[in-house]
Amino acid sequence: MTNIAEERVRALLDAFETQDLEIMRQSFHPEATFELPFEDRFETKSGVDDVMAHFARCFDPDNGLFRTLVFDVQALFHDPDEDAIVVQYTSRGVLREFEADYENSYVGVLRIQDGVVARWQEYANPLKGTSRRLEALRQAVAASPG
Repeated sequence: MTNIAEERVRALLDAFETQDLEIMRQSFHPEATFELPFEDRFETKSGVDDVMAHFARCFDPDNGLFRTLVFDVQALFHDPDEDAIVVQYTSRGVLREFEADYENSYVGVLRIQDGVVARWQEYANPLKGTSRRLEALRQAVAASPG
């Protein structure tokens, strides 16, 4: 049996496939944070506007990181006493710059407040993501003239 918080998290992850920024925005608390704790070059996004600006940049048709991105939930664990949801999920998509396939696996820890996501910590498989990026770069270099 699911509840509103679980449905909200699933809707948030599903919104990446359609790049529905409005559904994403509705899924976040006004003071939400989005964190990638093991990404050295990533600054935590604070506040729904900052979080949404980040996701909008990811899908920007001219300069965004992803042409497509789909998350598939593998498992979801909800601890209502802690207002926490832990999600195991995978992604598949296309990197815009190289037109290369991208896949990764993640664990997300999401804190819920007032029925929406107040904090999202995403832990990606660094080896899988890095190997895909390197392979995409190799393909792009090999395909370039000269």
